[in-house]
Amino acid sequence: MTVQSPIPEFATARQAMVDSQLRPQGVTDPAVLRAMGSIEREKFLPPETRPLAYVDRAVSMGDGRFLSAPAVLGQLLTQMMARPGQRALVIGPGTGYSAEILAAMRLDVTALESSAALASKARELGIEVVQGPLEKGYVAQPSVFFRRDVYDAVGGVDAGLRFVMDYDLWVRFARRGARFATCSSRCRRPAS
Repeated sequence: MTVQSPIPEFATARQAMVDSQLRPQGVTDPAVLRAMGSIEREKFLPPETRPLAYVDRAVSMGDGRFLSAPAVLGQLLTQMMARPGQRALVIGPGTGYSAEILAAMRLDVTALESSAALASKARELGIEVVQGPLEKGYVAQPSVFFRRDVYDAVGGVDAGLRFVMDYDLWVRFARRGARFATCSSRCRRPAS
């Protein structure tokens, strides 16, 4: 997609996102609002889609992947009720926006990405990303997350980077009070 419009004033657009998208759609956690109001979402997008950084819709970040709409991410993070010092695992962070938001909320973040191009972009932005073939059910450095036998027993991650897991097994491995959150969307390809 090529956007033929002038680049907006991003700081103003970011504040408008908080006031007119996040708050009205139930994003109430002050840490989420503070983080999303301070992290420059446009930096996580390629130049051709940056003017769309603060519209309330998913925006292409390249490699066939999309950055979630702001309100969707904000609602997910609000519902998680995450607190500083907790650990967060982000599967498929793309260029790292959601991982950066969680880090700004003072969580200990591990990000796992299968796309070398997106992982590279995330690293350029200062995001620590473990890159590996997640669709095979384990990462190249499984000690970052779980022992490989545990990770494989859980079900690993499918090619779409969505967990294919046995919920009861996760409950046994999770710490008391752990929360799991997911957001998955499918894009339909235009008919040819």
